[in-house]
Amino acid sequence: MKIQIVGTNCSSSSALTKAAEEAAQSLGLDYELEKVTNLEHMVGLGVTALPALAVHGVVQVQGRVPGMEELREILTSALTASLSSRRDVPNQAGSAEAKMTMVAAG
Repeated sequence: MKIQIVGTNCSSSSALTKAAEEAAQSLGLDYELEKVTNLEHMVGLGVTALPALAVHGVVQVQGRVPGMEELREILTSALTASLSSRRDVPNQAGSAEAKMTMVAAG
């Protein structure tokens, strides 16, 4: 699962990053966390308020840091949608492995 945190290195973006990681880990998800700080990439995602959370390139929340239960629901829904759109794909839940990348301002 690809989770994108869109924003600058402000306290709200940091809080959203931490909360999203905790939610993904609590669900046992295998995920990649990408921090998007490039303005063109932000615009390309359709983000209009920071911080924002996107899953698989689809913006789920912007302009606030959602609570843990809402984050779990967002990630669960995204995983379910992703798995139902593919056939014969093994369940990605369980390993809680994380990979982090950063798309920096250019």
